[in-house]
Amino acid sequence: MKVGFIGLGSMGTRMSRNLIKAGHDLVVYNRTRSLAHEMRSLRAKSRRLRLGSGCRGGSAHHDVG
Repeated sequence: MKVGFIGLGSMGTRMSRNLIKAGHDLVVYNRTRSLAHEMRSLRAKSRRLRLGSGCRGGSAHHDVG
């Protein structure tokens, strides 16, 4: 499954790691690039967020906590 995460706080980072371990394709965005780079080292893809862009054909999660 393709999954997108916007925001990698403490909850988003843990959830992202579990999704990667389960074999899902993950695209992440985080305002603080160091967290996004950490996910890239685990085989996630990171993207810059553009206004009007969305997650196409998958699901998206936004961690607001």
